[in-house]
Amino acid sequence: MFEKILEQIEKYDVITIHGHVFPDGDCFGSQIGLRNCLRKKYPYKKIFAVGSGLPAYFDLLGRIDAVSDEIIESSLGILLDGNDIGRMELSSKLSKAKAFAKIDHHIDAHTFTEGPQVVDTTCNSCCELITHFIQENNLPIDKSVSNPLFFGTLTDSDRFRFSSDFAMSFRDAAYLCDNGAEPSKLIASLSQVNESSLKVKAYILSHYQISKKGILYYILAQEEITQLGSSMKECSNSINLLSNVKGHPIIASFVEDQNGLFKLEIRSSNIEIHDVACKYNGGGHALAAGSTVTKDLIQNVLSDLEELL
Repeated sequence: MFEKILEQIEKYDVITIHGHVFPDGDCFGSQIGLRNCLRKKYPYKKIFAVGSGLPAYFDLLGRIDAVSDEIIESSLGILLDGNDIGRMELSSKLSKAKAFAKIDHHIDAHTFTEGPQVVDTTCNSCCELITHFIQENNLPIDKSVSNPLFFGTLTDSDRFRFSSDFAMSFRDAAYLCDNGAEPSKLIASLSQVNESSLKVKAYILSHYQISKKGILYYILAQEEITQLGSSMKECSNSINLLSNVKGHPIIASFVEDQNGLFKLEIRSSNIEIHDVACKYNGGGHALAAGSTVTKDLIQNVLSDLEELL
């Protein structure tokens, strides 16, 4: 399945590995895991994971690389965990790369045409896809590879709560454990919270709203985020706090960024919401998707979600 991806990798001596805007655990884990694997396979190549990553986990999993624009422009740019160049964190720099390849597990928007790609929506995370890439090609793997991949698998599946194929997920997890992954250590790191996180959770649980037809949602402006001592990313990622409320199959969050736009996240227990995210130039999975919208579109989004009910 990955033959053309591997052919592309072997053609270039400089490789940069890119993740999507607002990187999450799966995006960061797949970048670090793939980078460390390829460095072991091709020690003579210059291989970098670029972007912002998740600084809180640098010491645990590995650091993102700081590279010049010239390095990116001279490289094979590998896109991970996103539909196209425009969704990547360093899109303007990446667009000038020599060549491209893509590995993703989201619903294919058919907007990437710049190089070979593998898109598999049966995988719950991009880290699972990278795991399959390593297995298929018998690539080197040790703790520095398996820990980031296990981390991303954990976070995107919400610690194995959600899976389209549990047998596959557990086989992949076992493979990573057999090759050095440390589940107890990784789960412990994810379980730690600071005081600001507790304040965010308390605020969301006491300020969420319910639309006329039962959409559960919350809206957080920059002023509120600042008062909580938190960040847009943390507040947006807290959406799963509402995922188990009985009688509300669709939940949404709208969290304002520094530019006055609102990061939209949508989750559903059994109703496909992907098309709503696409309508607002977003994407994702059938039951988990997102986008970025202006304040005046929030009610439109809620109305579209209510129609699904």
